[in-house]
Amino acid sequence: MKKIAKQKVVIRRDSLIPSAFTLLPKIDKRSFMEFEFEGVEGRGLGPSLEFYDNIADEFMAWSTKIREKDEAKGVTELSHPMWRHAGENLLFPAPVCLKTFSQEKIKEIYEVFRLCGTIVAKAVVDDRQMDLAISPLFWRLCLGA
Repeated sequence: MKKIAKQKVVIRRDSLIPSAFTLLPKIDKRSFMEFEFEGVEGRGLGPSLEFYDNIADEFMAWSTKIREKDEAKGVTELSHPMWRHAGENLLFPAPVCLKTFSQEKIKEIYEVFRLCGTIVAKAVVDDRQMDLAISPLFWRLCLGA
């Protein structure tokens, strides 16, 4: 029986999403990921499960700031969430108006969704659970079904 290689990754607990962006190019699809938090001694299964749990919370809470121009009100800063809560509190991507958002904001939203997809895929491959109640409709769209 062939032993599965482990890929140990150190990540910052106080900035999970930015830290996860730095590990994106380093992810080895054939290795089992094991997470360790910077400045904390623990490693192995516990921190890895904690990482997936905490980053799922970060993805659910993530939003980006946009500026909306209104002739009457002037410039207003709004928060655009990553997800819209569908029936039974299932998550579906919040729509993005290409006329309202700058190219930089659209790219930022795209990159966060790409990161989320990569982390979810890695969790599936490594047989880890993530507490992201993604809508079955969105899963079907992702799978092209």
